[in-house]
Amino acid sequence: YLEEQAADHDWGLVYESSGNNRLTRERKGLGQARFVVHGKASHAGGAHEQGRSAIKELAYKIVQIENITDYETGVTVNVGVISGGEARNTIAPCAEALIDLRYPEAEQGTDAVAQFEEIFGNVYSYPVDSGELTTESWTNLHRPAKIATPESDYLLNKTIAIGRLLGQELGVGDSGGGTDGSLTQSVGLPTLDSLGSAGTGAHSNREQGRVSSLVERAKLSAILIRRLAAE
Repeated sequence: YLEEQAADHDWGLVYESSGNNRLTRERKGLGQARFVVHGKASHAGGAHEQGRSAIKELAYKIVQIENITDYETGVTVNVGVISGGEARNTIAPCAEALIDLRYPEAEQGTDAVAQFEEIFGNVYSYPVDSGELTTESWTNLHRPAKIATPESDYLLNKTIAIGRLLGQELGVGDSGGGTDGSLTQSVGLPTLDSLGSAGTGAHSNREQGRVSSLVERAKLSAILIRRLAAE
């Protein structure tokens, strides 16, 4: 939907939170994956050797998946949710993991997904030829990286200049967080990101917004939109 709408507009303004009074120039792309391991249940005391623990196998895979993270290249992987098993005294017949992927460039996202699939195609905790462990996987690169262009930098610098006129010193930085602006920018619509309220502690129990920034951003947006409309 957003990509279709972008074709009929000149500029994109995105009201993600601005963090510490900062506009975002570029953002990483986002990917996600769901991995499921199917094992074989058995009694953990009376027939331990007959079981094939899906949790055990998933644990081996998780370590390798997390090791894809490379801070130098900017690729990060997070196994954010795991679940599995039926009871304390039962060898787990099923386990799954939900995974988050961030990457600065499209090729890096594709490469990471290929590594996911290779890891998930191998069996690490039991004999490969036993056939008693099976896997399912689903992956999706659902947000492209937001890469700056001369047009988006023009929009960014124009906003910073307006901010100075209003006594607002706006910083600039890049982010690993996702935004709908990645979709509009990817189809050629110059997009400005992080026009929303300032705050800290995103995605934590310490998340908060600065109330006074709502007024500041409303003033900034009003003047920016008026000037863009006049061009």
